[in-house]
Amino acid sequence: MIKKILCSLVVTLLTIGASFAADTSYVAPHYDVSLREAHIGNEEIDMKLLKSYTAPPKWVIDFYSEARLHLAENAEARFTDEAILSAAKKNKMTLIGGPLLGNLTENSVTLWLRPATSDKIKIQVTRTDNKKVKKFSLSKVQAGAEQRIVLNDLESNTKYAYEVFMKHRKIAEGGFVTAPKVNDKTVFRVAFGSCFHKIGLHNPNLIQQILKREPQAMMLLGDIAVDDRVNKSNFHRSDYLLRDMSTPWQQLAANAPLYASWDDHDYYNNDRGGIYGKYTEADREAIREVWHENWNNPQNAGEGINFNTRIGPVELIMLDTRSCRENDKKGQYGSYLGEKQQKWLLETLKSSTAPFKIISSGTMWSDYITPGKDSWGTWDTLGREEIYQLIEAEKIGGVLLISGDRHGARGFTIPRPSGHRFYEFEAASLGGVPGPPAMAEDRSQQLFGYHGTDVIAFGEFTFDTSSEEPIVTFRLIDQHGKILEEHLIHYKQLMPAESAPKQEGKHLFILSGQSNMVGLNPEESFTPAITSKFGANNIIVVKDASGGKPIRRWYRDWKPLEGDDPKAQPDLYDSLMTKVKAATQDEQIATVTFVWMQGERDAKEAHAAVYERSLSGLYKQLSNDLGRKDLNFVIGRISDFDMSNEKYPHWTQIRDIQVKVAKSNNRFDWIDTDDLNDGLNRRGQVIKNDLHMSAEGYVIMGSRFAEKAIQLIKIHNTYSL
Repeated sequence: MIKKILCSLVVTLLTIGASFAADTSYVAPHYDVSLREAHIGNEEIDMKLLKSYTAPPKWVIDFYSEARLHLAENAEARFTDEAILSAAKKNKMTLIGGPLLGNLTENSVTLWLRPATSDKIKIQVTRTDNKKVKKFSLSKVQAGAEQRIVLNDLESNTKYAYEVFMKHRKIAEGGFVTAPKVNDKTVFRVAFGSCFHKIGLHNPNLIQQILKREPQAMMLLGDIAVDDRVNKSNFHRSDYLLRDMSTPWQQLAANAPLYASWDDHDYYNNDRGGIYGKYTEADREAIREVWHENWNNPQNAGEGINFNTRIGPVELIMLDTRSCRENDKKGQYGSYLGEKQQKWLLETLKSSTAPFKIISSGTMWSDYITPGKDSWGTWDTLGREEIYQLIEAEKIGGVLLISGDRHGARGFTIPRPSGHRFYEFEAASLGGVPGPPAMAEDRSQQLFGYHGTDVIAFGEFTFDTSSEEPIVTFRLIDQHGKILEEHLIHYKQLMPAESAPKQEGKHLFILSGQSNMVGLNPEESFTPAITSKFGANNIIVVKDASGGKPIRRWYRDWKPLEGDDPKAQPDLYDSLMTKVKAATQDEQIATVTFVWMQGERDAKEAHAAVYERSLSGLYKQLSNDLGRKDLNFVIGRISDFDMSNEKYPHWTQIRDIQVKVAKSNNRFDWIDTDDLNDGLNRRGQVIKNDLHMSAEGYVIMGSRFAEKAIQLIKIHNTYSL
């Protein structure tokens, strides 16, 4: 039965368990707010959202209207501002946010509140089976500031109800079930989804169905409460205020511990990440600060909002796939998560002892839909491959991948060369908004698909560790309580297959190009770096270079854009291959990496129009001649010597082409040399922005080539590093 909290109270909350058993009737929306309108989010639209199903009491509307106006008009506005607190007092609001449950453990849960006054807060927690009561209080309260109270010393896997009091009046209530102990044989349920887009936060039908399933936790993967507010912290706070005034949201947050990460719209706006355009590091940190203020996640030690936590049999690993992106490195290793977060994820996976691990990505893991747009497939295939290979090599079982962003609901398997299949489930259907096609063009790995406007639904995992072999069941459940999809997965299906045998033999490195490769002495930095990684007896380095030569001296199928001249003359390639064959005779080769530093002559001769096909063609030529389909390729981008294209008319075009080719294949990568052509050259002369590298620049260049080569081998080859 719904208990109404009248007059001076902000929230209407329900005790878990009995929450919606008595009321399953469908509530029709009064206003249909579109996704486009939610993106605009002006005062009129936000007020429609607040009233979209059942309008809250008048004093809530009046408070929200006054507080939103203050937030909108003041760029530095915060909830602790006197204008907001006065509006709360005038409208007899005791809470302006919360309760919001989070950070569940086997003996505790954290309660988040934003009180409107500095009065002492008291909380009474009651076991629902034996009515045993525990009491908690918070004396030092700052009005308008978020408060987090740990309700601890509780029993594991036990249902509790709680009540919140201020001045002896109950202002809120809710309930939760503590996590089971890590080794308990039990059933544990986690709900998940994304893309409320503000709209779904006000939908009582969906919230009712989520709570009727009694999940012990819920994961929200982004595009939740804030929509396209870029660096305007005041409007981020305004959208969180709208969230907290929603009665359905209050019911969900008070009765299910929530774990949240953001995606593009609640970070900045569509398809954005990291620092871009006119925005700064200070802007990014300000938005991160607002995020941490308004969610109740476990603490994280990293730069972003990512975190991990274990709840019973499950490790929740929620990634920050937005704010750590490195836009200038798109397509390269570490550009999607940032290298620090990438390393953290790998270490978290290796150290987890939970039988099941859920790893969230704001955008899709697979490339089946739109294909890989704004996600792993176009940002960091190398990083994704490293994650997959680690799971397989370490035989990390129980990994489930979840994702969002592509509106709708879908399920996929991701087959691996090892024979293992990852499972990816996407429930980007909390708001019922339009999106890409429900089904991929290649449906061979698709389990199901629903278009964004066809369904309003959430995902659910039920983990059963009570049997000899644990199982997990995925369900997709709509706002009417109908189970649309049900997929049972045995633990053995989530256990990687036996690893492929490790490759044996030596690592071959082929270095070639024109004058800047001539100037590179491998023994200064390149060879020592790879020797340190693989051992002197496990490497072969072959270098053959010639100054001032165009790529047609290597690529035998080179042709000019027009006419027949000049002609290909691949004598330098033949010279290189003579050295390679001599060095590898009677040797078993485990991996081959081609390192290329050339392009200056083609820029000078204005042959950019055919350079892309020539560079790609040279790679294929070498791959075919060596009989290697697993050839790694590291390209040195020519420096910033002639960015005005005065002396070498196609200089910048060649630079762009080199990066484009490097991003075209996950076995390719490139290095930057722009900072290597100042200082003293090999002859002791001072140079500035020179055509050639400085003496120190060549040493650094060798180290960079080695680093990229090692990275490619690590990711793509089964040789043990």
